[in-house]
Amino acid sequence: MFGFVIFSLVSGAQPPVTAVMHERYALLTEARDRIIAGDLAGARDAGQQLAGIEEISGIPGGWEQWLDPLRIEARALGRARDLSSAAAGVGRIAGVCADCHGATQGGPGLEGARDVPPQSWSEGQNMSLHRWATDWMWLGLLAADEGAWRRGAGELDRKPLTFRFGGASPPAWRPQIEQTVYVIAAAALDAPEARRGELMGQLIATCAECHTARTGASRGP
Repeated sequence: MFGFVIFSLVSGAQPPVTAVMHERYALLTEARDRIIAGDLAGARDAGQQLAGIEEISGIPGGWEQWLDPLRIEARALGRARDLSSAAAGVGRIAGVCADCHGATQGGPGLEGARDVPPQSWSEGQNMSLHRWATDWMWLGLLAADEGAWRRGAGELDRKPLTFRFGGASPPAWRPQIEQTVYVIAAAALDAPEARRGELMGQLIATCAECHTARTGASRGP
C-alpha cells in the first residue's frame, strides 16, 4: 500500500512524536486492509494495538481533543462484532485523524506521489485500479488533501467493474455491490470533509462484502 508514498513516512531518523504518529498510520491502514480482505480478527487486532499505543512526552497539549476520541474509537474497533461495524469504525478513526491533520497542518506527506500517473484499466483486470483509487482516497482523507481525495474518487467513479465468468452470468449479488461502489464514489467526489470518513467506511465495507461473498469468508466474530 502506498508504495509511492510510504518512503517519505519512514525514511531517516524520526522524532519520537513523529514515530508514534507513523505507528498509528500503519496500524490504521492495516485495519483497513484486513477489513477489505474480510479478516475481522486481523482488523480487531490492529484496533487493539492502536488503542494500546502509549503516549510519550512532547505531544502538544492541544492534541488531546483528537487523541481521546481516537483511543475511544480504536477500542471500539478492537471489539467490533462484524466487518460492517469495523469498517465504520475505521472510517471514524480516519475522520478524527483528518480533523487533527487539517488543524495542525500535519499528516502523511505527498512527496513523490503527485506525479504518479493514473493506473491503466483493462477489461476484467481492474482490481488493481480499485485498490489504487482507494489508496488515493485514503491518502487524501488522512492528509486532508482535496486533490488526492478527488483523484481517487474520480478514478473509481469513471472505471466500471467488469468481471469474466467464462460466458456465465455473474452471481446475483454482484451487480448490486458493484452499483454501491459507484454510488459511494460519486458521493465522495463532492462530499464535504466532515463526511469523508463515513464514506471511506462505507467503501471498505462494500469491498469486504464482495470479497467475503466470493470466498465464503466469515463476516462475523
